[in-house]
Amino acid sequence: STLHLFCRGPGALLVLWALAPVLLIWVESQVLQPLFVNRYFQVAMPACYILLARCVVRLAPAPRWQPVFFTALAAGFLFHLLVPMEFYTQPQKEPFRAAARYVAREQGADAQGTLVVAFPDVGLLDWYFGREGSPLRTDSQAFGAEHLPALQQRLDEARPRRVWYVVVYPPKRGPSPAILKELARRMTQTDYQEWPHAAAKDAAWVRVWRFEAKAQAPEHP
Repeated sequence: STLHLFCRGPGALLVLWALAPVLLIWVESQVLQPLFVNRYFQVAMPACYILLARCVVRLAPAPRWQPVFFTALAAGFLFHLLVPMEFYTQPQKEPFRAAARYVAREQGADAQGTLVVAFPDVGLLDWYFGREGSPLRTDSQAFGAEHLPALQQRLDEARPRRVWYVVVYPPKRGPSPAILKELARRMTQTDYQEWPHAAAKDAAWVRVWRFEAKAQAPEHP
């Protein structure tokens, strides 16, 4: 049967290659941190392309209709890129670059006594810090209420003079109020900046909070 031949041939391996990374990323997104975004699926793309090519070859009509078939298929793919995905209009990195540049400029060359708490794109933020010549690097991650104990422990250990809190998420969902409340309890919020996506209202925004250590009350003799 066709299914038997598919399982014995390369088809089953291609399906496993295409699905396994997606399932692993989904599990990690539920357990650890949100990773269900396009760039993390690149490892599965070759298998998907090969499977798609196999389907197109098997479903292709008679030779005289093939130019119409492939033209319509290409037009459908292009429409999907331009309209639903906004692939060529949505600025993915400019807000992130601007936020990292702002933090690096405001911080200056001295990173001593400063913590950077970010979520979730830690590697990208650190890369832009490096591009800006800043010594800052992400120290901790915090977003949901489940991250609060680890953040409290890190703040107790480091006792920072300044905290930069950088969050990359759609505007309809922000960090847990418990995270911001804990930072405000320990420190004083002195600044807040946000960089929205100009072309996509529901895309991730970059938001930055700045907290400074509270002034110590003078000791009376």
